Amino acid sequence: MQTKAHNQDPELVPFREWLRANGIGISTGYRLVSDGRLTLTHIGKRSYLTRQARAAFLESLSTAA
Repeated sequence: MQTKAHNQDPELVPFREWLRANGIGISTGYRLVSDGRLTLTHIGKRSYLTRQARAAFLESLSTAA
């Protein structure tokens, strides 16, 4: 059984959906990937961010400030 908190933070989120939800443009998002600041997971032709990749990115923002 999944908890409510787990449902709010899914393991995989589509990359472009996550960008939109966080106010990040597509070009900036792909720049973050090419700079190594975000790691994508590919399933077929689709790109996703894992929960771990999102957490690592947010952590990098808090340590950079």
